[in-house]
Amino acid sequence: MKKKYVFIHPTALAHYRAQAFIVRCFDDRFRGVFEKFLTAKKIQHADVESVAGGAKIFASPERKSDREFMMRELKKSIRLHHTRRVMLFTHYDCGAYGGMQRFGNDRDKEFTYHVKGHRIGHEVIAEYFPEIKKIRTFFVNEKGIIETTGA
Repeated sequence: MKKKYVFIHPTALAHYRAQAFIVRCFDDRFRGVFEKFLTAKKIQHADVESVAGGAKIFASPERKSDREFMMRELKKSIRLHHTRRVMLFTHYDCGAYGGMQRFGNDRDKEFTYHVKGHRIGHEVIAEYFPEIKKIRTFFVNEKGIIETTGA
């Protein structure tokens, strides 16, 4: 079969070392700030997973198998790309959490809930992957990104 390209752009095929394994929500409202954040942190090579709720998949997955799947993905990232850092993101008004309605439109209540979930996600990963020493958690809203690690 003849190959007919619909888009042409060179791609580097050299293997890389992932600077981070990143889990974020697929909500496109926050993609711009997420990408600018990675650029500001000089993260050029990352294994990025985008799933509804982002870090929720570790803290409170809809199904146990969802968390197991993401743990397998992280394990592959460690094995294939020598990943040594994990970055977990959630965001304001996330539908996977029930949106702001779940929190009675109380931003502080929502933020506190996410921080608790971040702690759980951090603990789950740290327990399963003790070799990962850098696990960072973040909450994204319309103003920017708040680090919640250790909060």
